[in-house]
Amino acid sequence: MKPMLKFFTALLPALLAGVAFAAESPTNRPQGKAPFRMLFSNDTTNILSCLSPYHGPDDRALTDAMIRASVDEAAVPGMGAQLLQPGMSWVPWWPSKVVPLKSHLAWFERHYGVAPSGAFTDYLRNGGDMVKVFTEQVHKNKEAAFISFRLNDVHALDQAFLKTPNHGRYAVSFAQFYVENPQFRIGNIEEKSVASRVQNWLHPEVRDYKFRIIEEVCQNYPVDGIELDFMRWFGYFPRGTDAAQAKEIMADFVARVRKMLDATSREGKYRWLSVRIPASPEQWPDLGIDPKAFYEAGADIFNLSNSYCMTQQNPVALVRSLAPASTIVVELTNTVATWKVTAGGGDNANLRRATKQMLENTARLAYARGADGVSFFNFVYYRPFGSAREKRGPFDEPPFDVLPSLASAEGVKNAPPYYFYATNADGGQMKGRELLMKSGDNHSFTMDMLPLPRGQAGRLRVQIVTEVEKPMGEGEFDETADRGQWRVRVNGRELRPDPSAGEVYPFNTDIRAGFGEIEQYRAYVIPPDLVKDGLNQIDVWYASGSQPMYLRFVDVALK
Repeated sequence: MKPMLKFFTALLPALLAGVAFAAESPTNRPQGKAPFRMLFSNDTTNILSCLSPYHGPDDRALTDAMIRASVDEAAVPGMGAQLLQPGMSWVPWWPSKVVPLKSHLAWFERHYGVAPSGAFTDYLRNGGDMVKVFTEQVHKNKEAAFISFRLNDVHALDQAFLKTPNHGRYAVSFAQFYVENPQFRIGNIEEKSVASRVQNWLHPEVRDYKFRIIEEVCQNYPVDGIELDFMRWFGYFPRGTDAAQAKEIMADFVARVRKMLDATSREGKYRWLSVRIPASPEQWPDLGIDPKAFYEAGADIFNLSNSYCMTQQNPVALVRSLAPASTIVVELTNTVATWKVTAGGGDNANLRRATKQMLENTARLAYARGADGVSFFNFVYYRPFGSAREKRGPFDEPPFDVLPSLASAEGVKNAPPYYFYATNADGGQMKGRELLMKSGDNHSFTMDMLPLPRGQAGRLRVQIVTEVEKPMGEGEFDETADRGQWRVRVNGRELRPDPSAGEVYPFNTDIRAGFGEIEQYRAYVIPPDLVKDGLNQIDVWYASGSQPMYLRFVDVALK
């Protein structure tokens, strides 16, 4: 496996070459970058799925007051923009003429044989307009209001070609365009994978449908910008699609949206265009993503996302080289690693929840690499949500008090060092979940770090779990496990074992979920001045042991 630095170096010439089809930069683009240093994404569904000060366990209906409260709690000092994700961008969650609600619900009932139901359906049927309410409240707080559109989200669409009595709750999730055009899917209906459910963007009809939905919002609401979310899901083209063709299609779509934003702007006010793209550049070619072409086509903001889990491994410098005048933000989330604690899908995973130190150092690294700011995704999911809560707690209120310090490099410059690497969320260095290692195996990877304070030693820890422990919840571990012998090398130098792994989390924090038990950790001393500024090579050996083990997490802090 190649370190990320080698990958970036190999990829850079091809991306710098650009593409002949890239649109010219918008002539009305303002001088200077987009001014936002923090962007907060609101997925809407959290309002009813999480317990919060404005949504109790017995509240069943979505109200305008809840939407406004969700905006107000994120309106912290330094917040420049808030983004609303109104559903999956298949069925409009606003009064629409593109997909009129009345005719859509009538089709749904005819097709599935069940009456439409659910809080979001009721809200829309009763005349609710979440885009209007959201935009008004964000502007009331003197922030910019964006709408974020998911370009190929397939949440729940595994159910779209079935007909069961409980289908009424999907009334504003299943679009007639999707259900009645299975020929536009990348895979067959019989296929069960997520990748098979996405629509194929080689078909102009697919792109046109999504464009009309985006256009309607821009025509009817005073939004300050929109975001194209390329992350939902990781698929737009069949395997084997020519990479140049994929780039051309995506750059053309960005240019088309840019032209529409300019045409629908009000009183000559410039509307910003953000693109949420993977933090793993190796995924860009298959998705048709080229930051240079996107910027030239009219994208102003690059939101670098590792999807659900936050990572410190980000290609900020690479994007900066491709789009020097753009605004680059790195996405922070509520968690840095997840693992299933019960069978099946849905929100049944435990979360290693992001603490103040994780947020601060991820932001600190982003600024050091040239980022302009940070964004937030799924941030409110510190709160109780989903199933099996007794195995996934304890839950907390989101640490909104930390956010103001993250708005600038100055605010995080004195953060005590804390660097991490999760094997299931590491910015694309490996695929799959926790890394299974057998006796004698070696795992090599890179960690982006800043030098530790001069003359101070660090402590590197590896968290290793058994097969039995993989689905365990909080406070559970295998007391009889023989975790074997492990060795670690940093930048070519082998580290000596540290007899103390410290506390299960090396900082005092009210957030306690997902750290595991101290018995699962092995610790090693990092000599002063060994950590360098940039990508550090880490080698972890499972030197000997009686059973396969899973490498779950690696962290570095001061000793």
